[in-house]
Amino acid sequence: MIFEATQRTPLVQIESDRCLVRGECYPENISEWADPVMQALDQGLNQSEGSFTVDVELYYFNSSSAKFLFDFFDFLEGASEGAGLGIRFLKHLTRNRVLLHLVDIAPIDGSDPADAACAVVRELERFSPALAARPRWLVLNKIDLLDSDAVASCRERVVAALNWQGPVYEISALAGQHTESLCGDLMTHLEAQAEALRDNPKAEEAEHAAQEQLQQD
Repeated sequence: MIFEATQRTPLVQIESDRCLVRGECYPENISEWADPVMQALDQGLNQSEGSFTVDVELYYFNSSSAKFLFDFFDFLEGASEGAGLGIRFLKHLTRNRVLLHLVDIAPIDGSDPADAACAVVRELERFSPALAARPRWLVLNKIDLLDSDAVASCRERVVAALNWQGPVYEISALAGQHTESLCGDLMTHLEAQAEALRDNPKAEEAEHAAQEQLQQD
């Protein structure tokens, strides 16, 4: 069964021995999209007679989609008992030198952005502690939907919940607020990092070795 990708949802392809999820995931109504996917996955697992591989390559997902991901993996964890289930998740992130942790501060389902942000970090750490240790920037999205006091309050809660010590950005991707400064700072950081690696062959070798190790984890 194939669920075609849209602007807001990933491609989902379920076959007798594998499931592929690839793209971006930020649907307007997560349940409306996710329920049929979970039903199809359940059917695919029930029809599988051998090993079943799940390959997830999400380039972006928002906080509202995080709950679906946890339900998705909890379901797979239960289904994997004695089934030879293999899971490859977030492998594409190992090629990135900076991870942007995008938090939806005005989720349509009314969930707590701080809880969702912590859940994403826990999942990342569970998948690969080495990947979780990569540099990360915190990006709070949808500031156009809240007043300044609410944005400040949400920022305080998320930062406290994560015990965050790194960079924090407040943006509206839809309205384009502060996105230029984020992109500019990111480009400056990556260029400086690339230059530092070029000037230090040992550091560059260590970076390549780290990426290879992450691919193998």
